[in-house]
Amino acid sequence: MIVIPARAKFTERRWERQHANGWRGIVVETHEQWYTGWAQPPGRTRSTPALQGTDLLKCQASADDSVPAHDCRCPTWQEVGLPRRWPRKEPFAALLAHIEDRPAVVRDLSYGGVKLEMSEADIPPRFQIAFHRFDLTIQVRTVWMRPAPSALWWCGAEVCEVNPATETKWRQIVDTVSADL
Repeated sequence: MIVIPARAKFTERRWERQHANGWRGIVVETHEQWYTGWAQPPGRTRSTPALQGTDLLKCQASADDSVPAHDCRCPTWQEVGLPRRWPRKEPFAALLAHIEDRPAVVRDLSYGGVKLEMSEADIPPRFQIAFHRFDLTIQVRTVWMRPAPSALWWCGAEVCEVNPATETKWRQIVDTVSADL
């Protein structure tokens, strides 16, 4: 068993580049100063093997080389936030939710958050998501909003629930309806 010091997760750094054709390039610098780079098409998980090297620019170029040729006037590489505490998981089948009686589809979820797809971008900073199928309502905080490629909106939200019973039920739902990415 490999033991990684707790402080290691805070030394990770991530860079991301979203291409106009929908592909996303990602580069991760780990606590050991290795760089891992990959590119993925829309709707897919990691699609190329991880690359290890000592040069960030070479790793970003390798990730860009995995992207199909296009007229690339895409934004440059940007450093993104700290790594997630829990891995994202995709639902096996469509998972419907309701935000103030407006329908939304769960695109991915984890113990600590959820990514929703909806038709409107008018979302308050804090709101409740109702999962009628599971008889559960959770309180969340909006972390980000951005347009989806399909003219809908994506919303990333962090679970704010502190009730232990609700948190336990939420974790069971995440484990039940999802597959590891």
